[in-house]
Amino acid sequence: MKRAWELVKRFKETISSALKKAWREAKMKITKLKGSEKQIAWAKELIEKMSTEFTSYLNMVPKEQKEKAEEILNKIVEITKESYAGDVIELLSKNNKASDEYYRSFYTQMRISGNALCMRLKKEVFGR
Repeated sequence: MKRAWELVKRFKETISSALKKAWREAKMKITKLKGSEKQIAWAKELIEKMSTEFTSYLNMVPKEQKEKAEEILNKIVEITKESYAGDVIELLSKNNKASDEYYRSFYTQMRISGNALCMRLKKEVFGR
């Protein structure tokens, strides 16, 4: 409920859509990350930030593209949560942008990186 109100206040979501997003985020709770305790803690923070920025980005996507964009972003978050924490840190730690710039920076970094997480994202999400 706390996350839903954050979405309402910060992103001007309706309470209905905010509750749906908050519930979806709660169901996708981070439990499968691999690595040291310190790596996992940092990776969880980075994934939370990514999730927040992706939510912000979705608010800017045109309605006709919103469903496809949401599907892609949810896949990215899901795959990231199952990965090695070191790969997550490598991919997300340098991205200090916001919303659409965050996604562009994320996509660029993912394309040039060769770690296992990026290779999996390229194959399973972007089909490359």
